[in-house]
Amino acid sequence: MKTKIKIKLAIICFVVILAYLKLSFSQNQIDDFTTSKEGEFILSNRKYYLLENTKVDFEKGEIILEPTKSGVLRINNQEFNIRYDKNNPPKFILDKDGKIITGTKFTTQEGKFELRDYIVNLPENSVVEYLEDRIVITAPVSSEIIPNVRDSKNIKWFLEIKTKEPGFLKIQGGNIQSLKEISPEKYEYKETKIFYEYKEGKLRTYFEDKAVNFLNDKGELDFRIINNKFGTNDPKVYLVYDEKDLVKNMPNVMIKNDRIGTFNYQGKGPIIEIGKGNRIGAGLNKEGGNDLSDEKTLSFQSDKGFAILNKFGDERIPVLQISGNSIYGPDQKSFFVGYYAITEEDYIRHKPESIIEGVNHGEGTVALVVHPFDDNGKRMPYDLFVNNENEYWVFGQGRLNDPLKYGFGADKYEADILFSSGVSFNQMSPERKIEFSQLSEETRKNLVKNFLKTGGTAALEKELERIYSPSKDIFTRASVDVTVEDTGGSGTLVGIKDDKVYVLTAAHVVDKKGKISENFEVYLTSQNNKYLSTKKYNAEPINGKIVAFSKRSDFERKEGGEIKFTSPKNLDLALLELTPTSQQLEEVKKRGFIKIAPHDFDLSVGDEVVMVGCQRNIFYVRGCRITSISETTGTDSLSVDKSPYYGMSGGGLFKDKYLVGVVQSGVQVPSLSERSLPESFGTFGGFGNLESIYTLLGDKYEFLYKMIILIIKRG
Repeated sequence: MKTKIKIKLAIICFVVILAYLKLSFSQNQIDDFTTSKEGEFILSNRKYYLLENTKVDFEKGEIILEPTKSGVLRINNQEFNIRYDKNNPPKFILDKDGKIITGTKFTTQEGKFELRDYIVNLPENSVVEYLEDRIVITAPVSSEIIPNVRDSKNIKWFLEIKTKEPGFLKIQGGNIQSLKEISPEKYEYKETKIFYEYKEGKLRTYFEDKAVNFLNDKGELDFRIINNKFGTNDPKVYLVYDEKDLVKNMPNVMIKNDRIGTFNYQGKGPIIEIGKGNRIGAGLNKEGGNDLSDEKTLSFQSDKGFAILNKFGDERIPVLQISGNSIYGPDQKSFFVGYYAITEEDYIRHKPESIIEGVNHGEGTVALVVHPFDDNGKRMPYDLFVNNENEYWVFGQGRLNDPLKYGFGADKYEADILFSSGVSFNQMSPERKIEFSQLSEETRKNLVKNFLKTGGTAALEKELERIYSPSKDIFTRASVDVTVEDTGGSGTLVGIKDDKVYVLTAAHVVDKKGKISENFEVYLTSQNNKYLSTKKYNAEPINGKIVAFSKRSDFERKEGGEIKFTSPKNLDLALLELTPTSQQLEEVKKRGFIKIAPHDFDLSVGDEVVMVGCQRNIFYVRGCRITSISETTGTDSLSVDKSPYYGMSGGGLFKDKYLVGVVQSGVQVPSLSERSLPESFGTFGGFGNLESIYTLLGDKYEFLYKMIILIIKRG
């Protein structure tokens, strides 16, 4: 009996509960209501987990949910961890199938969200909004948002992710910051905005702004992308993270830890400007800093091809691979392959102006190697090398791949310029590069093996400092740059008397086309860099007049090809008397002068000597040996076993602390192949000897080499 009563009571309770549920949550519910507690509710035959005090409205077949507190909702088995914000209250709009549709908007707590076909981990305080063609996520600055796709079939919408205020977002390629152009080449931060879409079987990232920065973790500029399609009907630039993921027929930028590339095979592509915080290591100096700045720049642009900057370990400088008509803009010049070349043999050409738009072009650049490729992806047979001194040279493909190898680029009459793919060589100071280049090949090999290979740049520079001892600095300090009608020459400070300064040079330096020019300018060595002329720093020249002059001798060819100068009276020497300002005179005194060797000075064939001269505002010091000394006077009355560089004419030849000769000839006039000398081409240097110098100076200027002895008689 008791059992039957219990069964009846249970049935009654069940009926009452069922009636209550049916009354409260019937699928035929037509009146709006507000939930009285948190829990599961059935709306239109579908289960939902709603928060307490959620307002539920039914409008034209749609269900509108408006929570009034923070917490987790479950809609179609998808959880939404929301944060209630009274200034931006959440609203979910569901269609007749229970799917979230346009008009939905809510603020997140931190967590994982399924948004249509996208799965996204969002930080707290992100705002999600469903629009007709996209989902917009407005996230706090510095948020890391990397979406995935749940179901790749029939994805109709794309994602737009932006910051609430100016600042960056963290994406797969790094920290991206959108920019607004405020004037040509000038930008400021704006709210960052990027997009994701499913295209060609992959989830793609792109941006549409005029420019974006990628920043390193210190906030420094890694690189900047300039969107040359900005303002057009299709301003998309796709960001890819592997070359195989490029979007066909569209502008792409590839971003990897060791590669940054721009691609467009249909026309001009995105422009990339490298910053001093770059991941590639372009511009790194030996102090651990970076030399890229407004004055030293690096940019490149794809054009019917690619331009990719690569990092090749810590021992090699970066390599830029370019193809098609792509442009490399290191400074205020532009280098190309493709249709910019003049002939098919010209694999790399350059224009003396910058043509990449929208970026700053400084006066200098940083060390780099360029590998050009043809349209078939085959590497061309030459590499372009650029050093930190803004000098360029082309070498055969792969010749300098080894970072311990080096090469020299220069015209045959010019000084050697050092190039290498090695970081250590490129981090040497300009002065040490000059010193290294002027050593013998055997000495250089020993330095590389015993110092550079084992101790890097610091060890090599320390040994060069020892080799070029301070005692030789006086030779450079007393040398001058002599410019006549825009033609360069050299000279040596040989004396100061009262307020006059005397410079010894070659006559042909101030003799232009048979006419002596008084319109010469003299520049000193820089106090900042002993190997640079003050002309390099736009200093005011020192002027004066010619006070002694003996023209260069003509020469004639004898039987057997021997060259002989026609007159021992023509010395090819000149003495300049300068009239410096008081400030210039003080600068001269800081540097000092070199005495001309006296009559009894011991100078013989075989002696080791040093020549110094200036080429293109750079002073060079070359060690050599005397091969002959004439017993008479005249042009080339002393010779050495090395040729001066072009521009060193008029410079000095030194032994110990004295000047013993003046540069007059080298390989340029006359050709060494026409001389009756056993040395190979390029091993002859002609100088005016001491007797010729004494003859030029005569009695009037003998104070420049004679010692004055005063005898005071007692009264």
